[in-house]
Amino acid sequence: MRQGLAWLVIVCLLVPACASRNVGPIGAAGQPFKPESDERALWAKADKEEEALLKKSRTYDDPTLEEYLARIGNRLTPDAVRDAGGPGFKFAVLRDPTLNAFALPNGHIYVHTGLLSRLDNESQLAMIIGHEMTHVTHRHALASQRDAPTKQTMYTVAAASDIGQTANAILGVGLALTTMAAINGYGRDLERDADNGGMHDLVRAGYDPKEAPKAFALLRSDSKDRGSLETFYFGSYPKLTERIETTEMLLETRYAAAAATRTRTSAPGGSSWPRASSIECSRSRRTIRSPIPTTAICTGCRRSGRARSPRRTSRRGSRSPRTRRPSTWIPRRPSRTASSAFSTISKRTTPRRAPRSSAILR
Repeated sequence: MRQGLAWLVIVCLLVPACASRNVGPIGAAGQPFKPESDERALWAKADKEEEALLKKSRTYDDPTLEEYLARIGNRLTPDAVRDAGGPGFKFAVLRDPTLNAFALPNGHIYVHTGLLSRLDNESQLAMIIGHEMTHVTHRHALASQRDAPTKQTMYTVAAASDIGQTANAILGVGLALTTMAAINGYGRDLERDADNGGMHDLVRAGYDPKEAPKAFALLRSDSKDRGSLETFYFGSYPKLTERIETTEMLLETRYAAAAATRTRTSAPGGSSWPRASSIECSRSRRTIRSPIPTTAICTGCRRSGRARSPRRTSRRGSRSPRTRRPSTWIPRRPSRTASSAFSTISKRTTPRRAPRSSAILR
């Protein structure tokens, strides 16, 4: 569908609040995992939707980054799931400035560049990944599907060209499974279950659980004023508020002891969060920080819709050499060696309350 054309998509989705409790987690009671026919059909449907999505969205092809995400996922995978023979996890990055990550029931997890650029450390990223992995291991998509005869609703989205390419791809083709995973969510009960599972795996892997609510708070601070651009689940202010409340409650109760002893933001013995590079906004020339070396613009320029940076002239009336490069430019990629690819991210030099611009990647 052409950009700029507003359209209305009505997708029939299920309300998962009353999801069947007969669907147990993978590896429960030490039993080997044997998917039933309807679950295999669900995986096949996810494969088809994934193929349609990748045709219309842009992937961020970086094997090093994908390997880094896979190592975090492997560290978070419970031994019971591994021993039971559940679906293998596969990670990919979508080049999209919006704040989101989602998991399909076949074990494929997608993370947006916009979300990666907003988080501060590996513990925060591990919480997001652990939340999505729990949707897979606890079989939330299957629970929602089996509850279909009980209750249904019409999920309506008013969409336009400014919601982003990935959202246009999902809603334009009518990918029901992907819409539920990436936009609508699985309902309050199952999302809380994902919070519980994510926190459990986070603590078991040796990460700092205090970073869990901080991750959702960072996303919420960015999503508040971005309007229709933030269509996805992790860009929803009310849903992020629920995630903060749930993780804070878990910190005060179940994981209070772990929070008192854990100080690491990366797992012991593992690679740390990629170093945040200081790059220049291609429009306003303001300095922004991003762990992903790609074309970037700051939040202010994205909101104002400026197409290019102001034309600067010297005293003689000629264009300044600084503005001769295109408005969209790609910074030189840093070397990707074993020693420099992933190093601990430094603490921010700006005060917390000081205004700062965050990277939006496209």
